[in-house]
Amino acid sequence: MFRIFTLIVLFISTTVIGQIVDHKYPFGWNEKSDEKIPIILFPEVDHQKLYLEDLSTSSNKDVPFRIALAFESDIDIKNSGQVKSDNFGNKHWLIQLNLPQAFGVGLIFSEFVIPIGAELFIYNSDKSALFGAITSANNNPNKVLSVIPVEGSKIIIHYSEPVNSEFSGKLVIETVTHVYRDIFKREKGFGDSGNCNINVVCPEGEGWDKQVRSVGMIVTNKGTRWCSGSLVNNVNNDNTPFFLTANHCILDADDNPATWSFIFNYKSPICSPSENGLLGNSLFGAVVKASNNTSDFALLQLNQAPPDEYNIYYSGWSRNIDEIPNTASIHHPSGDVMKISKDFDVPELSDYLGGVGDDYWRVIDWDEGTTEGGSSGSALFNPKGQIIGQLRGGEASCNNELSDYYGAFYKSWEGPSSDSRLKDWLDPQDQNPDTLNGNDPLIDEVKNMNKEELAFIYPNPAKEKVYIKFIKQLKVNEISIMDVQGRIISVILVNEHISDLLELSLDQMNPGFYQLIVHSDKINLQFKLIVK
Repeated sequence: MFRIFTLIVLFISTTVIGQIVDHKYPFGWNEKSDEKIPIILFPEVDHQKLYLEDLSTSSNKDVPFRIALAFESDIDIKNSGQVKSDNFGNKHWLIQLNLPQAFGVGLIFSEFVIPIGAELFIYNSDKSALFGAITSANNNPNKVLSVIPVEGSKIIIHYSEPVNSEFSGKLVIETVTHVYRDIFKREKGFGDSGNCNINVVCPEGEGWDKQVRSVGMIVTNKGTRWCSGSLVNNVNNDNTPFFLTANHCILDADDNPATWSFIFNYKSPICSPSENGLLGNSLFGAVVKASNNTSDFALLQLNQAPPDEYNIYYSGWSRNIDEIPNTASIHHPSGDVMKISKDFDVPELSDYLGGVGDDYWRVIDWDEGTTEGGSSGSALFNPKGQIIGQLRGGEASCNNELSDYYGAFYKSWEGPSSDSRLKDWLDPQDQNPDTLNGNDPLIDEVKNMNKEELAFIYPNPAKEKVYIKFIKQLKVNEISIMDVQGRIISVILVNEHISDLLELSLDQMNPGFYQLIVHSDKINLQFKLIVK
């Protein structure tokens, strides 16, 4: 049967970013902003001074890449915010934070415990960026919550609590971060990384699609710095959210991974010119299971498993040190969209920065791409797509042919105790394999299928309409379209089993690059769509 659907264009410009959130709008969203909302004003920040400070470490991958300055605070939302009730008796607390000249504002809650039915929203004053609703699903044993930066210098925090709540929620902000780098790419050309870096969607990234899905960008050190890392598989293939990064990404004793945020699938939708990616696939919080300075590794376990719609992958690994003809790394240089680097030489075992040793893999020189600050912790892959190490540092850049050094996975496997080695976590039953393939958590009959085997879209580029051809029957819940900034601009409810052709009208769509997402019970299919 041939089906025709018209997309419902929402005409909203709000960037909905998220961790585990329900995408909705807060009470009173369409009303004029209340001038009685209390305002907390933070000191001005000298961006130029911070840029100059960063120059001394900008090429040093031993130090996580800095993007923000943290202000310590003690803001109790219920004690500091304006409170009002709606017609149903539900209460709403609102407070505004003003950080002059900030590109964005991040938050860390030292106390976050809210009842079922309560909702937390964070949005900017012109309502062009919205984070929420954050619900009780984010309650955790540490009672902390980290929120990735929301664009803007004036941020409103809106907490809603039902009249019949089983207890009174507690929300206290201990850290407010002033983002002084233009991570939203509004005032300058997109992309902070060097021009030799290669987007993962370029031809050089072909064959690395699964590993790309495992890579995450980390917001560390109270929301002020960036690193990279990868989800890693374990012998049980049970989707435990282990995440491998560099030990030096934990900057100091005060840098608690319980307050870190992890962003997946942040990549340009096209090869060139580079476009901004979607920041919506994020999670917060992790615990350190094992770490070691010798090979500079840290194995974390995320507080929450990535939801199915993130479409992630757990990369495999190898302890073998022979027959590695070439290597690749996938990372976020300078916090930019995901890039891929390749070295066609055989890696050498080495000490860090050279010399006799076997704790590190030395990448001789990158033949395609490079690494930068922000790449720290990113995985080094063998040709089979298995992790053999994670980036500590080196002198490689777009301007030279020098080396990088990755803590060797086989060295990280062993150690004096379970908190200093990998094997207890990635091989809990002591099966002792030398290699392990990756794990794709897609379920049931779609487990081993890629989206091309389930459906495809045409024509692409499209002008007035686009067709989705379903190769196999799929229960489709809804179809949504996002622009490259993550704005949900159109949605259609389907709630049918589809096994044929579906037509979507694009009459109200502006020309540009989009992501078309088919939401199903078992898998979300994501397609790049170009509207002419």
